[in-house]
Amino acid sequence: MIDKKSIADYAGQETLSGTDLIEILFWEPLGFLEESLRGHIMYPDMSSKVDPKKLLAYESLADGMIARFHPTPTINAKREHLLAIDINLREFCYWFSQKPKRVPNSALSHEGRLFVKSLGSHFKTESQSEKADVKEDGAEPQNIQSSKGRPPFPYSKVFIEAVKAQAKKGTPKNVIPFMGPVTRIFAQNVPNKGKVIDAKEYGKTYGWSLRIVRKNVIKALAE
Repeated sequence: MIDKKSIADYAGQETLSGTDLIEILFWEPLGFLEESLRGHIMYPDMSSKVDPKKLLAYESLADGMIARFHPTPTINAKREHLLAIDINLREFCYWFSQKPKRVPNSALSHEGRLFVKSLGSHFKTESQSEKADVKEDGAEPQNIQSSKGRPPFPYSKVFIEAVKAQAKKGTPKNVIPFMGPVTRIFAQNVPNKGKVIDAKEYGKTYGWSLRIVRKNVIKALAE
């Protein structure tokens, strides 16, 4: 079980494990929550000691975290093993803020509610800077709560492969940011324009400034 370190200290870290996040939010050992959920024989009558709403919220949040943050989740692996991964708190903060119905505030522990509040405060300044950076090229941030922080650009193996695949096809470096297989990675629900557009329209369409995308394209090509 996580110790009673200052909640603000935890919220100020760059990453925490999925296990630590669960234990802070519900203020119960992960194993206790798992066994409660399973109705394990080691914990007789435990179901009467744990609020069913908390267990449902835990199950929903844990499964959501695994689906979103685990690089290679496997069906047969135990949930507690899958949660033993480092999670970027800035990205988690944004993701969690978009899931109010999944985890009602009432299901969280007092410490968990303080932690969520501390996360919002910690990333507020960074979020405002990010919004200013995006607007520089005319982008309008989409579905961003300034008090919760914006996730980092989704620079990943998939993005790198998409960029390199375009380069292999002979697509000019300055055109790669406009290609559908690339834009679909960071703007999944946005139809590709199918053409080169100016920086202002690019930002409004895809939610990221053309400058930021080009910077990551160059980074990917260098790997």
